Amino acid sequence: MKVKLAAKAGFCFGVKRALDMAERTVENSPSVSLGPLIHNQQVVKRLAERGIRVVNALEEVSTEQALIIRSHGVGPNVYQGAENKGIQVVDATCPFVQKAQRLAAESAQMGQQVIVMGDKLHPEVQGILGWAGEQAIPIQTLEEAKELSFYSQLAVLAQTTQLAESFEGIVEELKLHTNDLTVHNTICNATAERQKAARELAQTVDVMVVVGGRNSANTEKLASICAELTKTYLIETAEELEVKWFDEVKIAGLTAGASTPDWIIEEVYQKMTEIDENEISMDDWEKIAPVSKRVKEEEGPADLSRRHERNGGARLNGLVESKEEISAKVIEIVKGGLVVDVGMRGFVPASQIHLDYIEDLNQFLGKTLRLRMIEFDPDNRKAVFSQKVILEEERAVKRQERLETLTEGDIVTGVVRRLADFGAFVDIGGVDGLLHISDMAYTRIKHPSEMLKIGDEVELQVLKFDQQTGKISLGLKQLKVSPWLQVAEKYPVGTLVEGVVVRIVTFGAFVGLADGVDGLVHISQLTDHRINKVEEVLKVGDVVCAKVIECKPEEKRISLSMREMVEDVTRANDVEAMASQPEIKPVTIGDVLGKIKFTDK
Repeated sequence: MKVKLAAKAGFCFGVKRALDMAERTVENSPSVSLGPLIHNQQVVKRLAERGIRVVNALEEVSTEQALIIRSHGVGPNVYQGAENKGIQVVDATCPFVQKAQRLAAESAQMGQQVIVMGDKLHPEVQGILGWAGEQAIPIQTLEEAKELSFYSQLAVLAQTTQLAESFEGIVEELKLHTNDLTVHNTICNATAERQKAARELAQTVDVMVVVGGRNSANTEKLASICAELTKTYLIETAEELEVKWFDEVKIAGLTAGASTPDWIIEEVYQKMTEIDENEISMDDWEKIAPVSKRVKEEEGPADLSRRHERNGGARLNGLVESKEEISAKVIEIVKGGLVVDVGMRGFVPASQIHLDYIEDLNQFLGKTLRLRMIEFDPDNRKAVFSQKVILEEERAVKRQERLETLTEGDIVTGVVRRLADFGAFVDIGGVDGLLHISDMAYTRIKHPSEMLKIGDEVELQVLKFDQQTGKISLGLKQLKVSPWLQVAEKYPVGTLVEGVVVRIVTFGAFVGLADGVDGLVHISQLTDHRINKVEEVLKVGDVVCAKVIECKPEEKRISLSMREMVEDVTRANDVEAMASQPEIKPVTIGDVLGKIKFTDK
């Protein structure tokens, strides 16, 4: 069976943005989200493990906690309520949803009757209705649109995950209910792209699998689109896949909702591939199942020996129950996995070899694996083994041991496992910690890939460790000497310095003086005349000279002035010019009169 993945599937921009913001927020303060951050139970569970608790009302939030607004957005009353209580708000609302909220508010202010197409119980729609005012009307079907009265002015917009065809049909109907219709197509382009890709794939396969939360609107719509074209199954995790779905299937399709993370998609893809690998036809199995001639070698304590052969199926069948670990040599590479010699030919699926994905199976030929039997069918002489389950158990033990001995301040060595926009996840011996981008270097970096790559071994310091949640924050720059320790000596007040403009903000320009040390030239210190924007004088990359007018290393702050430097240089030039003039001897009246010849009349 061939498994095809849709061209567009999984996290959309808005969801990824919300998760990144949540990850950054919880690293700096206790955090909660108002409702599940996204409609995916597995992701919400992971966030809970990292310390982001779900609350359902502002009354559950304390002033010490950061309140994360989920990607679906909320109405204006929530922002006002949070402000009244003094709660810090981190707004992770999807930008496409924010656009719909803004258009709804503007339309209401213009006196238009606002129609919101979407599920009236969905949090996104409820939030948009909050911005549109009490008079806004939610509808979901063409039938509901037909029941509307006639209005002098109408404005219509849609929940971002709605089907484009359904929205177009409702727009046509609304034209019969007003002489002045404003149409705001607020359907997210990422949603439209995923729906189009799913539709195209469903037309070419025997069965479709849609992965995502059952309470996710965009996932449900993907499933409904595919179901119109072929047999379709909606699942949340790989564990829900059933072998019988793929009987007689030659090509299977896979897509996922916008709230489905890559790791779940990958697990489902591997499991679908594995189903095909494990469910080898009897013709294929008979090619690899006959008893092989055992390689002559000494019997080790964990090997299946000739004695096991004599006991036959009873011994092998007992391995499933006992979970005994055995050793077996790889004697052949076959479709989707390895054949091992266990007294008969056993099969190890590719997904059960290692914790990580293995691309080249040939590296295992002739190697001895540590295995545990996970399936045995004596009638068909079929034995399936896994090394991965052993490695997973060992990793769990290592993780527990590491957590029990870890303390803040420890220096640890780890391996970079994954990079994200906000940092790197590092395995420090059975447990992953987060190396936030702000703790990588004293210099400003845009992405972790500028310093690290997957597989790198790094030495780090444990900055924070929460025993309860297992959350670990790591630091790299903390093991290096801070460049600010020498700032007072290197940049005393009055020093003239040269640097490169690295960043421009509304109130001035930051100038790089050394690695990790920037000085600020306030907009008032740029020139001797008033300017409205920093860009009138500078741009990023310019090399500038300036005077240090304030140096506070303890606050990591250096203030610079280009204006004072120019004034100092001008004064110095004036003094030099005066000093370079030739000396003129003083002249008295007598000297002058003495040179004048007087004559008598």
